[in-house]
Amino acid sequence: MLSVMPAKIKSEKEKIEAKNEADAAIYNSEKTMKDLGDKVGSSERSKLESAISALKDAMSSDNLDFYAGKNSGTYTGIIMK
Repeated sequence: MLSVMPAKIKSEKEKIEAKNEADAAIYNSEKTMKDLGDKVGSSERSKLESAISALKDAMSSDNLDFYAGKNSGTYTGIIMK
């Protein structure tokens, strides 16, 4: 069904999905950091907080290419540790 959608609708759908994924990643990251507390080293906490902040900035400016593009690996790598 997605393949027969007009490009504009397809683009909007992808934008909404990317925003939902980014929002969920932020929520889960913040919750995990809170749950783990002191078990997260200060270096890793700092990296994760920076990544979360950058993702929030990208979401507020509708720059969702940040999440889906080249920076997503950096963000995901930090979260998955």
